[in-house]
Amino acid sequence: MLNDAGALRSLVTYGETPISSNTGGVGMNAQKTGHWPVIVALAALNGVTTPFGGKTAAERLREQLEHWADDRMPNAVAGYRSQYEAHFVATVAIAKLTPVWGQLSAERRDALTLGMKACLVGSAWVHSTTHPFGAGFSSNRCIRGRKAGQTSNTNYVIGGKLMPFVVAGFLDGGPAEADSFLTDFSRSAFRAQLAATGRNVAAANTVSKNWTQEVWSAEPYVVSSGAYPSDLAGPGPTATQLEAALDNWRIQVAPGSGARELSIHQRGEAFVDAVLYNFRHPIRVGLEGEGVDPYGIWDNTRTPPQIRARIADQGAWSALPNQGLLGMAQELDASDAQGPRSAMSYSQLGYTAHMSLSLALVAQGVVLAGYDQVDEMVGRTRRATIDLRYRTQHGYLSYAKGGKYPPHLSGGSNTNNEDWPTAEDYAFAAGYGLGDLVVSAYGMDPNALD
Repeated sequence: MLNDAGALRSLVTYGETPISSNTGGVGMNAQKTGHWPVIVALAALNGVTTPFGGKTAAERLREQLEHWADDRMPNAVAGYRSQYEAHFVATVAIAKLTPVWGQLSAERRDALTLGMKACLVGSAWVHSTTHPFGAGFSSNRCIRGRKAGQTSNTNYVIGGKLMPFVVAGFLDGGPAEADSFLTDFSRSAFRAQLAATGRNVAAANTVSKNWTQEVWSAEPYVVSSGAYPSDLAGPGPTATQLEAALDNWRIQVAPGSGARELSIHQRGEAFVDAVLYNFRHPIRVGLEGEGVDPYGIWDNTRTPPQIRARIADQGAWSALPNQGLLGMAQELDASDAQGPRSAMSYSQLGYTAHMSLSLALVAQGVVLAGYDQVDEMVGRTRRATIDLRYRTQHGYLSYAKGGKYPPHLSGGSNTNNEDWPTAEDYAFAAGYGLGDLVVSAYGMDPNALD
């Protein structure tokens, strides 16, 4: 998975200002390849010494960690951004298991640890069972007041569902330390810790205030653009609300698996739950069609109109592996505010975030033996990886947001309605290789068909 192209990519940088026009603001410079540092960290963990672009994996990992520790970490709001914050959390968690971690200065290690704790706070708040604004997408919100949701599409929730458990394994005291940190959390004290480093400015800003519209009006990028974020659900939490939601923290398991709650100690169950959430659909060619077409949605926003939301190569339909079995990505059969959604871009981004965090849990030694549905979890991950790879090889005509197709990006596509894989480079092989590693870690052949 690691090659010269990957090793030579620009270092991943997170920022306060939205770097993309996407809803929620991506807040990073590598929207589609943010998982590369995870691959580098895994290579360093496994002692890969082969030079890539003149640097070993360990050298590249140290360079990335030092880059982040110099105030280039996430602002830790979770919600939409959790799919991108996931790669920071996974990379740092894996890096701590390598000799590289000890090569960093104490100041940088402390800053990265605080950055990890900030991501724990942001994701734990969104997914708390005592979130004061509820679980739904229109009411649930991140610390800054932007829409989040506990049962939304994967791009909004998968990172937040797993980050608390990865951070818990990262801390020296494990889940017990994470539990105590959340139970005793003080917004003012934590903000002071973050601010004191001079390296966690964005995360300190997140927990420094009650995020009302008046507060937003003073944010530099709102002042410069004259526009508020389009996805504000309402004011963010007060200190009292935030602290109460983190006290005795619990997360709700996936819909359909029973009304159970998990504590920060139940890391194996959370691992399984995320797979059952993300890969919960039967595998099929595309969305169910209408009339004479078995699959697809008629999109009259195109010139000429065409049928989308299905594999492009009709000759490949009959050979689609594992048809009818559970394992198709959630965002290949989902919905958004404009109607049905079946998009490979959304699926790919959610998948890489999901697999990055899963591999961090594997590296941390999370034990799944004995849990209910472990075989099903590994099987769905394998089938999902095979399925996404097959759709990439044979092309997929994505559909989202009512078929809107603004011509502002290269090739005239936006990343939600692309002619996959011709739209843009999403580092296919490396991304899907993450899933192969998860499956292999549990003794299953990643290429086996059912």
